[in-house]
Amino acid sequence: MATPGKMKIQMKSGEFERDVAGFFGKMNPKYVIEFMSKKTEGEPCYDGGKKPDWFKEHDINVGRALDKLITFTIMHEEDIIGTTKIKA
Repeated sequence: MATPGKMKIQMKSGEFERDVAGFFGKMNPKYVIEFMSKKTEGEPCYDGGKKPDWFKEHDINVGRALDKLITFTIMHEEDIIGTTKIKA
């Protein structure tokens, strides 16, 4: 159970339309969660391709900053597959 001021984020899996690895490889997607000045980076899902499974849980300390945005960026190496933002 999350404590007050913390948000529990579960990164389970993804399904992407975009493949940035090209014809000769399979993507190893990883994610970066950014909230205010803090970054949390997940481990790559090796050979996860367009349907990676991470099954990782992170606690983000949001304090009283409920009007701030959390940014999720999905990457393969240095290439961005996609990004989205949600309100804390």
